[in-house]
Amino acid sequence: MKEEVEEIAGFSGEDYDLLIMDGFDDCIEGVVERFGQTPIVCYNKQKVLSVLEEEMTPDEAHEWFEFNQIGAWVGDSTPCFITQGEKICK
Repeated sequence: MKEEVEEIAGFSGEDYDLLIMDGFDDCIEGVVERFGQTPIVCYNKQKVLSVLEEEMTPDEAHEWFEFNQIGAWVGDSTPCFITQGEKICK
């Protein structure tokens, strides 16, 4: 999947080390570019939670996500998560 993400996003693995979470390939929305920083993989939060809920309750899935995924810092290439369909700004 890493090669597919890099191909779709137009990034070469030789230029950037995109971190991919095992088992969540279908949750990838794309690659985020940030000024002065390396690009990172962006996951759809709702899709990630749905995958987790296949193995645990919704509450367990949310707790796992908060601690082990969005709460994990593994360096500048740490993936980000997008929440779609919710009104964020008032």
